[in-house]
Amino acid sequence: MKHRILTFLLLLFVAGAFSQDKKNVDSLLAVIAKKPQDTVLVNCYVKLASEYKNNEPKTAEEYANKALTLSQNINFKKGTANAYHVLGMINSYQSNNEKALELYMLALKINEELKDKRAMSTSYNNIGLIYWNQGNYDKALKYYLISLEMDEALGEQKGMASSYNNVGLIYWAQGDLDKAQEYFQKAVVIYAQLKDSKGMAGVYNN
Repeated sequence: MKHRILTFLLLLFVAGAFSQDKKNVDSLLAVIAKKPQDTVLVNCYVKLASEYKNNEPKTAEEYANKALTLSQNINFKKGTANAYHVLGMINSYQSNNEKALELYMLALKINEELKDKRAMSTSYNNIGLIYWNQGNYDKALKYYLISLEMDEALGEQKGMASSYNNVGLIYWAQGDLDKAQEYFQKAVVIYAQLKDSKGMAGVYNN
């Protein structure tokens, strides 16, 4: 993620994430060794892919593809959506934006079928991020606003703060500084309520 600039959502993901947590990895491998139910196995593969996505993308992709194949074989749609999501992240981190966008769209489609609004909000946000990376600010804003609307409906405070910040960044990039400041301030208010100092620092760094 370090190749991207200004997008605070990325900073949230990056914090403490550039090396996999060995304790988490060992714990997940121990669960797999016990040959758990298939749905549990899918979830473990997805989590392992997430752990490895920054430093060992090939390993991450192997686990994500295992999750994808198994989830499809057992018709575990949530697992399939999560596998597409983490594959999208892996490709996004490697600047494979078109592939990442395709994978995020696949995750979104399944999340819509499942009516999983929190997951849908994440998908919309990630799609917005890809368009931001491509410099397509109009489309990025469209998807960020959809994500924001869903977070507001869900009362998802941290998601709202990130979305406010992301929308502010779009307006900033478009030269509408007053509008950008309006959204940055909304993000700051929520982060202050959550006592999230990292979140506040990220907004102030914009």
